[in-house]
Amino acid sequence: MAINLPEDIKSRLQSVQERLSPLVTWKPVERENLHVTLKFLGEVDDHKLNRIEETLMEVSSAQEPFVMELKGAGAFPNLNYIRVLWIGIDKGSNEIRQLMARIDSKLAGLGFSKEREYVPHVTIGRVKAIMRRGELAQAIRSLQELSFGSAEVKSIALMKSTLTSKGPIYNILKELPLGGN
Repeated sequence: MAINLPEDIKSRLQSVQERLSPLVTWKPVERENLHVTLKFLGEVDDHKLNRIEETLMEVSSAQEPFVMELKGAGAFPNLNYIRVLWIGIDKGSNEIRQLMARIDSKLAGLGFSKEREYVPHVTIGRVKAIMRRGELAQAIRSLQELSFGSAEVKSIALMKSTLTSKGPIYNILKELPLGGN
């Protein structure tokens, strides 16, 4: 499940990827794949898919649309040991956490494990090697107060990822409007 991003925000995130690329050997997330992950389900049997869709329709209809702002940057697990680079969510992060918690709770009833800790973010790349650690950490710190734009979240998407040798390919299986619209 994911929140898709508008093209103007994807463009700004792509600019950040280009700015960081000289400092790191990594696999940047392709522009068309940039999104806010709400929950990763892993391999799902087709017979369970209808129940998942029904559950998500129930959750999405109970959530009113809201505005999110992408702001700041960071690394998982931390700046001393960088494996994933991400862009944060400022405004709207509470709504995203609440939405994810409801999804998590409802899907636990279908046998999916609950998340331990959820941090709303957009993954922009997975790190293979760092060439200039100090400069990379400084570049990430320099993005802390930078806004990458705001967008109204009107829907969530149930997505399927197909892994290929060139990276994942995402397909939207179902777009679910917020607030039952």
